[in-house]
Amino acid sequence: MTKEQDDQPILSEIPRRRFVGGAGKLGLFAAAGGVSAIAAACGDDDDEPASTEAPAETGAPATDAPAATDGPADTTAGTEAPAVTTPATPVSDEPIKVGILLPTSGPYASLGDHQSKGIRLALGDSVAGREIEYVDLEENLFAPQESIQLLQSNSDVDVFVGVIGGGTALAVRDTIHDMEKPLLVTNAVTRAITGSRKSPYIYRASTTGYQAGVNLGPWMFENLGASMDTAAPDYASGHELTDYPARFFEEAGGKVISQYFPPLGNADYAAVLTEIASTDSDFVYSFFAGADAVRWVSQYAEFGLDEAKQLIGLTLVNDLTIGEQGDAAEGVMILGGWSRQVDTPENVMFMEDFNAAYGEEATGNGSTGFNGGTVLRMAIESVGGDVENVEAFSAAIGEVEFTTLLGRDFHFDPETHNSISFQTVEQIQRQEDGSLIPVEIAELGEAVDPGDDVDP
Repeated sequence: MTKEQDDQPILSEIPRRRFVGGAGKLGLFAAAGGVSAIAAACGDDDDEPASTEAPAETGAPATDAPAATDGPADTTAGTEAPAVTTPATPVSDEPIKVGILLPTSGPYASLGDHQSKGIRLALGDSVAGREIEYVDLEENLFAPQESIQLLQSNSDVDVFVGVIGGGTALAVRDTIHDMEKPLLVTNAVTRAITGSRKSPYIYRASTTGYQAGVNLGPWMFENLGASMDTAAPDYASGHELTDYPARFFEEAGGKVISQYFPPLGNADYAAVLTEIASTDSDFVYSFFAGADAVRWVSQYAEFGLDEAKQLIGLTLVNDLTIGEQGDAAEGVMILGGWSRQVDTPENVMFMEDFNAAYGEEATGNGSTGFNGGTVLRMAIESVGGDVENVEAFSAAIGEVEFTTLLGRDFHFDPETHNSISFQTVEQIQRQEDGSLIPVEIAELGEAVDPGDDVDP
């Protein structure tokens, strides 16, 4: 179903501070960077060759960008963005229609809700002198083909953003390409859409399963032990986000003892946890998100496994889950990402404005949506609001570069259209006041997905 959402806070009432844009830069960037932390990504590999209808030019135009470096660009919160020319008279009186494709029900409803709020916060109610009109499109993770119909029935939308599920991303790829409408993926990890089936109209502001494993796998072998078990929901994302870390763990010299894939939305993990307790693995790597993460981490501790085997993984603990997980979250390690403890000027402003807009605390999923909304805002500004010039607007998305809420550099790989940022490992630790917060324990550096769709 679709609906125009008119019950959101009036974002123009919030001071329109350029949280990230004022600290960022627009421009093509050839340097390879790292990977952003995963909010709750869903994905799938696909060996199908690229569509023969795809235009030859899928990357950003040629540029005299700086040469690649060994580390992230020296982008600081004090860097000024170049002036963006906004026409005195908007190029059109029509609003820019932004289609937000995210779930509002099911195990990832909270993820979709907070990502949507972050997108709206970054974009506000107008950009480059044109009103922003939001069109909510319900993403059904269990029926991705429904998203094709939603896109086709909303062909007047100027740009689409969101997508939690990898199945959804794959399902809509050809529709987006044929419609020649930009899609900015804020979550789904499926490699093919920035690999063998990349399109000049599709960009990913999140990450891939490959990036989740390429640095973490070797780090786990060097720091946690030579053998591990893995567990994740039995769907595309669950496999991709365990298979790649397992692949790189084994390439480093480790051994995967057993892999478990309970159903998505599972309520009882007793059978899996009993099996894990009987293996001789050194630690357990897993990927669960949302309500599944609450149950997995809680039951892992109930079985006493938190005392026997280190638990590490993706999206296991965050601001949306830790309240329900309580003491069970203590000691869990995660691939790092956003947290309220990050004391950058951008993050402080983001948290204040998220609270002002929605009357609730900001979350990691809100920051994920905010990143995506920031990309769109800067791209719209760079073309002076002329989103009807689809080729220029799509290219402008790929040229966006800014300082994230974490104080890191954000930019896209011009070849794959996949985002590049920086990885860390965090551990949930108890503070003197009794609170549990993520504490960075290691820097993994940058990760780049080559876009080759090689199976794990």
